[in-house]
Amino acid sequence: MLLYLIDDFQVRVQIKMMFLILFAYVTVSAADIYQTSSEQGLRSNAIVCLDSVYINEGQAYNPSTGKFTAPRDGIYKFEWTFLTKPGHLFISALVRNGKIVAYNHAGDHQNNNWDSSTQSVFLRLTKGEQVWIQVRGGDGRYLHGDTYSTFSGQSI
Repeated sequence: MLLYLIDDFQVRVQIKMMFLILFAYVTVSAADIYQTSSEQGLRSNAIVCLDSVYINEGQAYNPSTGKFTAPRDGIYKFEWTFLTKPGHLFISALVRNGKIVAYNHAGDHQNNNWDSSTQSVFLRLTKGEQVWIQVRGGDGRYLHGDTYSTFSGQSI
């Protein structure tokens, strides 16, 4: 009888663990956004709102504001890649609730090549915190489209 109870308990624990793993997987938030049109003359401190949302699982990314809002507490990974044309710069920053977390710098005024740069950051966020990409380093920046410029954020 005791052996039967132990086996029954182990089965229930395994089922609960499988449910928790499944539940965690199902509630993952992910956003994958691309820029399809090129933008020139972007102003310093402007929020970058990319124009094509391919994945927005959990609706954490708001395409009209360009902000990713954490739907729950946890660790999130953010990554962004920007491409700029020869002779131009695109400096950007990942911002968390108004404070800069990391920078990304693509291009050079004296460079005659297309230049891209990628940055990735892991952040521990609490529910409701917001993260976005902001233009830095002066006005008149050029951001190339055709899906070369991207932003993504996901809970892990």
